[in-house]
Amino acid sequence: PSIQVTKDQLERIKKIVPESPESKRERFVNKYKLKKEDAETLSSNLKLAEIFEAIIKESDINITAKILVRDLLSVLNYDQLEIENVNLNLENLKYLSKMLAENKITENTSKKILIELVKKDFSVKEYIKKHDLEIKSDKSELETICKQVIKENPQAIKDYEAGEEKALNFLMGKVMAKTRGTANPDEVKKIMKNLL
Repeated sequence: PSIQVTKDQLERIKKIVPESPESKRERFVNKYKLKKEDAETLSSNLKLAEIFEAIIKESDINITAKILVRDLLSVLNYDQLEIENVNLNLENLKYLSKMLAENKITENTSKKILIELVKKDFSVKEYIKKHDLEIKSDKSELETICKQVIKENPQAIKDYEAGEEKALNFLMGKVMAKTRGTANPDEVKKIMKNLL
């Protein structure tokens, strides 16, 4: 028999049925101006999409998408975990996104924190403070470290002077290691070039 469906019934059904991944993807691209690939990845998993939308109310959209799509998913994949089985504190993810957006931590630091967050819950704010992970931009402090690295690596200096650009990257890597990845890379590069 034919069934009559009223407008009221349709509206009630729309409220009950979750948004389709395709519709969500379109909305993410149009509303948040996300890249299609990021929107596709975020919309393909309901929990991931929910986390994204909860965080961006107080965070940078593109930074949040990058943290979730590139970093979090690669950590989960490496540990062979599903996002549904991991208890992630949204406040921690918001704070991580905020610190990255404000250039107060490096992407490398953010990834390391995510690796730990997947294993257990802790306060990201306190962790950053306790381990002194905020980006170091103090020029005099960075200059001292750069001079020390230059003094310790005479061969790299010779290579750089001979025109090998890779030597500069090597020296920068040494500075980043001494600062545990907390030095501002742009600042380090500028200081290194001036010193060399």
